[in-house]
Amino acid sequence: MRALSVLVLAALLGLVTVFVAWWAVPIVAFVWGIVTARWMRRPAAGAALAGALAWAALLGVDAMDGRLYGLGTLFGEIAKLPPAVFFALSVLFPALLAWSAAALGADLRGRPARRRYYVPPDKILGPATRVGRSDEVRARG
Repeated sequence: MRALSVLVLAALLGLVTVFVAWWAVPIVAFVWGIVTARWMRRPAAGAALAGALAWAALLGVDAMDGRLYGLGTLFGEIAKLPPAVFFALSVLFPALLAWSAAALGADLRGRPARRRYYVPPDKILGPATRVGRSDEVRARG
């Protein structure tokens, strides 16, 4: 289920990028984070993967005509870096945008509270260590 939802989000991010603009990626990822916060374990990681997949696919489509390598070479000559750096940054940029927006959305929505258990100090420190009453920490929740 998670892989399918990430692929659907990647397709949606690619379409939004083509038909709207790059700044729509964090908006869609924010909504994704809100919607999937309750049922997905790591919605921000899924959004980051989807953003990277979407823009890698867009770069792949642009590379079919053969002019993309020339653009990478030009950027590489200007910045004195290999062209692969710019292709990597082109995939990293939407991944970071999607990750941060989805994490914010998931955090605003909130997750179900985890159950907190009290663990006595002798279970953690071992029986040889003596801990006084003043050293104990109360469990919240």
